[in-house]
Amino acid sequence: MGKLLVFVMLVLLFAEAGALYLGYERQKVMQGQLVSQQNQIIQLQQQLAVQNELIASLEEDSVGAMVKKANAVIVEGWDAIATSVESELEKARHALKDLNEDTEAKQ
Repeated sequence: MGKLLVFVMLVLLFAEAGALYLGYERQKVMQGQLVSQQNQIIQLQQQLAVQNELIASLEEDSVGAMVKKANAVIVEGWDAIATSVESELEKARHALKDLNEDTEAKQ
């Protein structure tokens, strides 16, 4: 009976060792897959960055962007014209005021 018990214990020990070995092998395979997927994620992130740059450059060169830029230039031009006209009007007011003062002083 003792030999049978030893034999059963050895069988159980080898079965447990086999299960541990299979678990270790599965873990190695899973780690390899994890590394592979991490590399794929890095590659996809790099591709995404390139695509985002491309989209940004396309948006910058789009008709809508060009229209916005043109509108901004037009608004700046009108602001410059308005400032210039206001300045000239102010000069004209001062000149009229000075002319009126000179005319009143002569009378």
